[in-house]
Amino acid sequence: MFPYKTSIKLNQGFDKSWQNQFEQLMSRLTFYLTRPQQHHFWNLVTTMVLWVGSHTIQQLSQVKKHLWERDQSNINRFINRAPWKVQWPNRVRWQWVCEQIAAVLPTSFRALTKASITGYLVIDDTMVEKTGKKMAGLGWHYSHTEGRTIWAHCYVTALYVIAGFAYPVQVLFTSLKKHARNKE
Repeated sequence: MFPYKTSIKLNQGFDKSWQNQFEQLMSRLTFYLTRPQQHHFWNLVTTMVLWVGSHTIQQLSQVKKHLWERDQSNINRFINRAPWKVQWPNRVRWQWVCEQIAAVLPTSFRALTKASITGYLVIDDTMVEKTGKKMAGLGWHYSHTEGRTIWAHCYVTALYVIAGFAYPVQVLFTSLKKHARNKE
């Protein structure tokens, strides 16, 4: 069990049966962090997962009386000077996801072929249209919703669905700078 608890208002759709698995994953993710870093990481992630509403640092600081006994500058420093590479928590999370998938699948290949369990990789791209010309990461992307190319941030998400369970695979931020130069 992870040592830190919060009094965050849960989203209505949050399934409390996942709390133990969530705490196991968090324990793996924070294994190499110091105690203060663990505290910041736990509060940041649980707030973003469970807190209803927007997720800006300023808004997080407004609920800090429930989360952080420390000054907001500490969480800002923790986020801006992260003691890890983005790939590290994602690798740990993906290893955990693979273990969860293996737990729901039959153990032998013969049983797996007879069970005919099919997995699906769902990929979605989301455009956030912008008007600013100097914002970082902007590019020209084709929007199927608009039916045209738009100046936007583009996020690509992937979800793996198998045996009634859905596991987030990856969230990527894409930028098509070479296309942006051609369009201007």
